[in-house]
Amino acid sequence: MTLHYKLKYLLGLALSLSLLTNTYAQVDTWTWNTSSTDSGVSVQGDNVVVEADYVTATHIKDTSIPKLWRGSGSANAGDFILRAKYYVENLHDPNTGADMKVSFGGSTGRLEFVHNASGSFRCWHSGGTGNNYNLFNLGGDSRPSTTDGYMMEIIVSFDSDSSTITIEYSVDDAAPVLAFRGATTDSTDAGVVAGTKGQNGFGDDIITGWAKFELFQYGNSQRDAANGGDLTQRPEVHFYSYSLEPADLVYGGVPYVAPADPWLITDPADAAVIEFSEDFTSAYVDENGDVNEDITYTMSGNYIQDTSAGTMSLFDLNNSDTDAGRLAQYPAGTAEPKWFQSIQVTEIITTAEETSTGDNPDTVGAVQVDGADYLITQDDIDAGTGTVTVGEVSYVLPGGAVAGDTLEATEADDHEYISVPEVRTEYIGDYKYSLTYKLANHRDPNTGTDIKVSIFGNDGFLQIVHNSFGDVRLWHANSNAGMNGNIVNNTRIDAFQDGVEITWNFIYLAAYDVIAVTYSVDGGAEVPFFGGTGNGGVIGDVISNFAEVNLFKWGSNPIDAIAEIQIVSASLSSSLPTTDSDGDGLTDVDELTLNTSLSSTDTDGDGLSDYDEVEVIGSDPTADDSLLISYINDQSSGGADPSLIPDGSVTLSQNGDNFELVLSVEESSDMETFSTMTMTGSDVTVENNSVKITIDGSSDKGFYRISGN
Repeated sequence: MTLHYKLKYLLGLALSLSLLTNTYAQVDTWTWNTSSTDSGVSVQGDNVVVEADYVTATHIKDTSIPKLWRGSGSANAGDFILRAKYYVENLHDPNTGADMKVSFGGSTGRLEFVHNASGSFRCWHSGGTGNNYNLFNLGGDSRPSTTDGYMMEIIVSFDSDSSTITIEYSVDDAAPVLAFRGATTDSTDAGVVAGTKGQNGFGDDIITGWAKFELFQYGNSQRDAANGGDLTQRPEVHFYSYSLEPADLVYGGVPYVAPADPWLITDPADAAVIEFSEDFTSAYVDENGDVNEDITYTMSGNYIQDTSAGTMSLFDLNNSDTDAGRLAQYPAGTAEPKWFQSIQVTEIITTAEETSTGDNPDTVGAVQVDGADYLITQDDIDAGTGTVTVGEVSYVLPGGAVAGDTLEATEADDHEYISVPEVRTEYIGDYKYSLTYKLANHRDPNTGTDIKVSIFGNDGFLQIVHNSFGDVRLWHANSNAGMNGNIVNNTRIDAFQDGVEITWNFIYLAAYDVIAVTYSVDGGAEVPFFGGTGNGGVIGDVISNFAEVNLFKWGSNPIDAIAEIQIVSASLSSSLPTTDSDGDGLTDVDELTLNTSLSSTDTDGDGLSDYDEVEVIGSDPTADDSLLISYINDQSSGGADPSLIPDGSVTLSQNGDNFELVLSVEESSDMETFSTMTMTGSDVTVENNSVKITIDGSSDKGFYRISGN
């Protein structure tokens, strides 16, 4: 009799419901400008002048490149926000023949921003794999400016856990403009999480190597006068500031926001996701062009919100497109068009905050104020007590210290401090996530795109991949075990034609760590697509980070075959329906996750109800157990012969006065194709009345069964 996985959920639960605290690695904090110069920054090259508020950089060809260089971007990798600010004095005359470059890098790759003489602005990514490309290239009307005389600021927010980024720029301190958000443009998955990065993902470190400004000369007109140069056309840029600070970010470089206290729970049984619902026919700017403040999702790439038509459209183009009019509206080669929304889940205090009174033993070294070493002032010093007071804390004045020295942290009086910080842990409960989109132009294979509907969490992600041939597969990435792959292979769904609305549902049961995936067309009945566990026999947390839908370009497309989908709605609910269509005691949600029939009380027709097999006996409700049931009945009535056990991988035979129980084990790497496992005498031992089989650690097999009877 085959045991069903619902009876073995405790092991899966231990692996999958990971209790992960929101933590992040700390990068260094540093700021460079001419009034508070960071000690790690140096000004290099010819033709640089340090002014009161900035460094003037000009360039004459055949002289050394003017640059501002920090040889170590940070001692540690982690989430960060980086800001670089420079003033364009003379660059946008093509005769300058120069590029203004801002770059930084680490052990897994680098980014380089190139601002050229024509005003075009792009970001170049090198992942260390030999495949280098632009994340974006803003030309034409998308250029930040084409006229000299403005301040340019670049703002980069990087989440090291998901290996995703937000890049913004600002002109003359105006509101930042989004240039890129998400994973690398050619990642193999619609988003990149720890352990499952695409072939050219950012990795988790793009900061520990260096950071620099650079005015790069490529034209020949800027030689010195003795060599025929025209110095009136030489480029000039002012380096104003460069800074790095740690942050706590989630997917796309968006700041982490802890759930409000109503989502703080005391009992894991109350765990849930925080619900949301977006109707994309109403979540738009109003008739005056004002932004709807209730919008919580984020868009990137080529998209249009059409308030009159009530649609949110995503478009995708290949770099080879040449239709200038079309490309002016939907530029080719820009970021993948996508919608994504951060998701929060309930949290529980696993370690309560504790306070103590006295000298804080963790306060050592230099006193920090606003991230910088605090310098003693004469007003701070109390000569009578020999202390220095900063805020509400008094410190012993170090021997021989005077005004202007760094204050070392030796606390002088008892005070209350946090001795044990509060730790909040995420918990996942039941949920149903639904996403509806309309196929405006996709079913034509010439569009060369995949629609990817994804949910991401701390343990990995689930992803529906719907290609332009009408095939759909379900991918599961188990990041804890490093096991990634399809759990449903490409399946042709003929109903998925242009003009229809498709709804995908992900339904998760936390108690048993199983998920059901269903779909419907034009609001019709839900059709089961998958039910069960994922790679490694678990699903785990695939919801607590974000949800996403995007168009992924895998082929070239002619200009008359541009992929377009329209997002209709997205929702996340923590309450599941309790409908029991066939009245067998299992809800429809249970049956969808079990792959049992919603209209039959006995899916496999073996005489045992689905409910009894799952909740009472523990057998598989989709496998016919009638032969074994018949044998057990005969055995209980005394009419059975052991030789009547049907053929399978378990046999029982008589050997003199004894019986021999012989079994074989089958193994598989994908739970689809099984083969008999080879065993030797040294592989099998008996301990505590249990048989232990040692498996070669290099085996790629992760699934084992004793099939048959």
